Amino acid sequence: MAIKFEKIQAGMTLYDRHRTRMGNTTLRSLGEWSVRIISVDAAARTAVVSWNGNREQTWWERDLKKLHTWSMRDEGVEVVRGMMSSVVSVKRKPKAALRRKESK
Repeated sequence: MAIKFEKIQAGMTLYDRHRTRMGNTTLRSLGEWSVRIISVDAAARTAVVSWNGNREQTWWERDLKKLHTWSMRDEGVEVVRGMMSSVVSVKRKPKAALRRKESK
């Protein structure tokens, strides 16, 4: 689930996730890039961010609301793979299942 604008704070690292081509083919995979929040302007509903370590740029609320608070590489995330190991989808495992795993 994406994050609400009101919860975004300077210093956070969020994750941009969208489909991208796998080289020079028609195959697509789900890619993920880190977005570092540098500053937030609540009045203008914008934030200065660094996408994937690139130079700072201003993003509007509509772009920021698409970001995720968790990475597809985190523990407790189920990655569904398709043809040629392409990532089809990701979802978080239920917290109850994680607690059962930890208690064993």
